[in-house]
Amino acid sequence: KGMLEDGSLALSGIETIIENYDSDNFDAQGAQDMMFSLMKALPEIKTADDPDMEPYTLDIVTMLKEVLKFALCAPVTNGIHEYVYTYQTINGKGELTTASATLYLPQKSLFTRKVPTLVMPHYGDLKRSTAPSCNIVKGFDYGIEKVEDLEFVSTLLMELLARSGYAMIYPDGIVGSNHEAIPMVTKISAYNVIDAILAAQEIETDFHDAVWDKDDLNIISLSLGAYTALETAKVIQTEYSDLLKVKTTALVDGPFDISGIMMGEFINNGNTKFYVPSLVFSFDNVFGAYEPGFLYTNALRNDIPGFQEGYKNAYNDPKANEPVRAANNYLEETLGVDYIDQTQALSQEFIEGIQNSTSNLQKCLKTCDAFYNWVPEMPVMFFHNPGDPTVIVENSYKAVEEFRKAGCTNVGVTLFPEYLEQIYFHGGACVVGMFKAFKWIDRQVYGKRFVNQ
Repeated sequence: KGMLEDGSLALSGIETIIENYDSDNFDAQGAQDMMFSLMKALPEIKTADDPDMEPYTLDIVTMLKEVLKFALCAPVTNGIHEYVYTYQTINGKGELTTASATLYLPQKSLFTRKVPTLVMPHYGDLKRSTAPSCNIVKGFDYGIEKVEDLEFVSTLLMELLARSGYAMIYPDGIVGSNHEAIPMVTKISAYNVIDAILAAQEIETDFHDAVWDKDDLNIISLSLGAYTALETAKVIQTEYSDLLKVKTTALVDGPFDISGIMMGEFINNGNTKFYVPSLVFSFDNVFGAYEPGFLYTNALRNDIPGFQEGYKNAYNDPKANEPVRAANNYLEETLGVDYIDQTQALSQEFIEGIQNSTSNLQKCLKTCDAFYNWVPEMPVMFFHNPGDPTVIVENSYKAVEEFRKAGCTNVGVTLFPEYLEQIYFHGGACVVGMFKAFKWIDRQVYGKRFVNQ
């Protein structure tokens, strides 16, 4: 507490964190290690209301304030073992491929019970070098350059949640159009997560069975990963109930109504800047064999010589650090328009097809909506920032509406509007919402062990 009061880590309101831990489950050494690492990483940050701070930094500050709350409560002792493993699954064309994931497994817990499983699928990496398993941060020892990289933030989060008493499974979820890619927003991504779970359960260690309750399965994720999380819960319940059972599911600023709200938002507002390459390149693999409308050559405009090939090559450029951004930049350079207006990349036939409810394009999209045609048997909670400009809150409202119409009673929406002024973009909303979602899952699993939980 003295370190906080003397200004070494002067994040606004941080002093209140000291009040938010349960002394019976307090890992003092772990909390101290975490705080020293954060102080080392953020020497320049003053307060979250500093008008000169960049919006992204504000989001990191908000996130770290939440991280510290859990660092003070983490009940795991003797550290975390990280197991990077590979397993067999299928790609978008139905071919066998090798995927990768990381299992974060506590060696020992202060609790008498075994630790439950918490799976966090997030499908969005386009290259193996940026995959979470290639960017593990051990012991929370990182510098400011890694704090600003979301890949490192996500692996930090995995280890933190594992320290809070969970066996964390984190599939890499490499997407795109190469052989190993797992298509986004389709049932195939759910099969990939299920394969990752089953493969993790086969990893042999000296203390595995004594620590881990493999039957206590919970799923949490955000944004695009929230789609995969809900689809995974759906597929497990409807197709794999003899092998697995999901006990709780928490979703942050996602999933989304692909064929309805999300597509309408894209067409009418054009503000989902990464949506076109992600959607078209993913569905090209899945639907292209029998629905020509999702092929590159039909989805992308053909009135500019070389545009289709250039757009595709920019996305698949092995030298590009961020392929989706490279594709968007190509759009901006070629057409001379703000790349946020994604409709500029698409053919008129494609736009008309995805808006026509009777078209094959729209029927394909409809099959990918995760909250239709089933009734969850487990509690499902949607967490959403009402100010999120990318995945608007109406998506969560729609999901709850559909589930309740189908007869589900254990589903709801939790908003966190108190962060509206601090969060400027979708990613920041997701990071803050993740901790709210985790506290909800933790309450279902362990009962109340945090103040104000």
